[in-house]
Amino acid sequence: MSDVEKTLAERGARYGDFSDHAAIAQGLQSVMHLGPGWSGLTPVKKQALTVIADKIARILTGDPEYTDNWHDIQGYAKLAEDRCVPDRGDEELPLPPVSDGRTYFGQINTQSAHNTRENRP
Repeated sequence: MSDVEKTLAERGARYGDFSDHAAIAQGLQSVMHLGPGWSGLTPVKKQALTVIADKIARILTGDPEYTDNWHDIQGYAKLAEDRCVPDRGDEELPLPPVSDGRTYFGQINTQSAHNTRENRP
């Protein structure tokens, strides 16, 4: 077994099937991109959210007790937080509707061959 094959086997045991992971990660990212605030985010905040979505997908397809994923989420959130503009306030803003009438979740297809209604218990 080559080094790459060994690494892939280890990661698969820890994080589950890569196709399932990819479907969830891409679905989460698609939903984030539909948000009206996405285009106004800095590259740092976009990247932090992208990596956090990837970590969430790893948690959902693999071992949810693996603390490294949870730690990484905190770290990427902290990197984004540290780059926030000070004195902008902490008020919570309402979520505006999507301008073209779509729902935030209506355009996402995260079902893979392993995650279809027919294959669920």
